Amino acid sequence: MYSEDQTDPPRDEAHFWQMMKDNFEEAKFILSLPLQTREEALSGDEHEVHEPASCLFIPYRASSEGNDQREYFYDLGNAQIPRLERLFRERQLNLDFVQAWGVLMCALGHTLNFVMDGSKLLETERAAAASARKRSLIDQRRWLAHILLPHADGHAKRDRAEEFAVEQIERLIEQKGVGGFPPEWFAALLADKRNKAGKKSHLKTSFQQRKFSVKEMKKLVQAGADGLPPTQNLFT
Repeated sequence: MYSEDQTDPPRDEAHFWQMMKDNFEEAKFILSLPLQTREEALSGDEHEVHEPASCLFIPYRASSEGNDQREYFYDLGNAQIPRLERLFRERQLNLDFVQAWGVLMCALGHTLNFVMDGSKLLETERAAAASARKRSLIDQRRWLAHILLPHADGHAKRDRAEEFAVEQIERLIEQKGVGGFPPEWFAALLADKRNKAGKKSHLKTSFQQRKFSVKEMKKLVQAGADGLPPTQNLFT
């Protein structure tokens, strides 16, 4: 959190308050990040565990209930912010400030442990959850193979094929489904766009090139389309 110049002794009182305010703003940013839930940590798509540098949430780390206290310290730190905002405005370096600052730094340190922790405690559970999701979406996978395969030969073509598929899926959702299949059936193919205002829709990771090969698609297409929504003339 601290850069070297922030650990040097302040030059004067004005410099001291500026250093403290800079540190305060960094602490506020960390404590403004949402807490990742267990369900999000296991999802494997929008909420995969990120490297700290790109982290946009406080990761869930599967600590035991007695050792976790992530939410407690997160709330404790946030509770000090209005108090310190007032003291910064008043530039009151008094016992109230020292006590509130100490609590904030303690809470921040505990929270940063979750952000910086690169352990993979959920890896086995995440793999099992991903496998279960894949099985539960096998019909969507079969249907998508019929949509993608004619356009997916080659990397550049695959990108365009996925864009084409997303366009078709969004149109089917907008028209409330097709062939007796509700819009939710098709929506399950798309990644969640929470906290990403304006971001274009895209396929879930499990349906993208890295996890859905042309070889697998060919096998699924060869198995036929019985029990699936229409794969041609979708909007006629």
